[in-house]
Amino acid sequence: MKKKAKGLAVKKGVSYFRVCAPAGFDGVTKVKDYYFPTVSAAADFRVRVKRFKLDRKNPIDSVTVSEAEKKWAVYLKDKLKGNLELIPKVFEHWETTSGDAITLTSLAKAADSFLIARKKNQLIKRHSDVRYRINRLVAAFPDRDVSSLLTDDLRTFIQASGNPNTRRNDYKALNPFFVYCIEKRFIKINPLTGIKRTEVPWSEPEIFKADDFQKLLVKAVERFPILLPYLVFAGFAGLRTCELLKERRNDQILQWEDVYFEKKRIKITPEVAKPTRRRAGDLRYVPMEPAFLKWIESVKKTTGPVLARSQKSFRLQMKGLYTAAKVKPVDNGFRHSYASYFIAARNLENIGYATLAYNMGDSEDVARKHYVKDLTPEEGLEYFAL
Repeated sequence: MKKKAKGLAVKKGVSYFRVCAPAGFDGVTKVKDYYFPTVSAAADFRVRVKRFKLDRKNPIDSVTVSEAEKKWAVYLKDKLKGNLELIPKVFEHWETTSGDAITLTSLAKAADSFLIARKKNQLIKRHSDVRYRINRLVAAFPDRDVSSLLTDDLRTFIQASGNPNTRRNDYKALNPFFVYCIEKRFIKINPLTGIKRTEVPWSEPEIFKADDFQKLLVKAVERFPILLPYLVFAGFAGLRTCELLKERRNDQILQWEDVYFEKKRIKITPEVAKPTRRRAGDLRYVPMEPAFLKWIESVKKTTGPVLARSQKSFRLQMKGLYTAAKVKPVDNGFRHSYASYFIAARNLENIGYATLAYNMGDSEDVARKHYVKDLTPEEGLEYFAL
């Protein structure tokens, strides 16, 4: 078995979690490694090993318990209704809320304080997303002090979403909030400390076939002209949905004033772009493909938002478009199609991904890893010749 990382081993392409047990454990005379298929199974086994080590260090027979201590043990058992497994949670709450080190503050008040402080140094779009996630937390635990939230409460809240991306982004928004609460002495311990941020497994994205994308474009011209700008800007320029459609009331989205037809460039300002950690910043100018200019001609304007629709109206219209065109929906398919066919048409496998990364507002690593690369140059050229 080949060791891959601390606590992790791989055998025949399958990962196992390794736990080392000392000599004497389970009657085994030598140190022995045990392997488990899941993290939880390995964690449960580690608890057994830890208990064995403690018992060996402090044998039960050598522990002296006074009569007073026995009375306190009986008292504790009575208060916990016989369930002594609740003791760790009791102490976790005590450590979080005890003493004069904290100021009892409601979760709602702590959230308001945090959002006001963060708004000063955060872009509108990023702040809007953080506010949405913090307010969901407040709604989930009404009338609670922030110091009363335990790790199990947060784990239940985060895992309530079936979408791993949502769980990952919830953690990303909540962690700075609890760090802020520690700084303001609302709490002593970050309840997220015992929770790992969700890892999202990578899989190659789906894209539209060129013929299917053409069907959608044609049907949009015939019956859904309000959606044509979205198809063109996402499918032929790679813009994100959040850069075209408001997710929340205060979001900034692309305006026709920033679509420079004379220069054949689309200006994506930092307020419109999805906030990233790109060293070059989030401002970018996306070139217009000939196919972009061809399909946008019938609906282009000079002022106002490019896509003036609500989320609900947009989703309903898109559902109707897919049905009318008899094309299967693809999650984020237009942006992924743009990137994948761009790679093929420009032969980026040989010349690099800097241009695509810039156009997409991504890093080169994301551009290199997260788009389809098994298309031929002919397929790429066919797509951009629609």
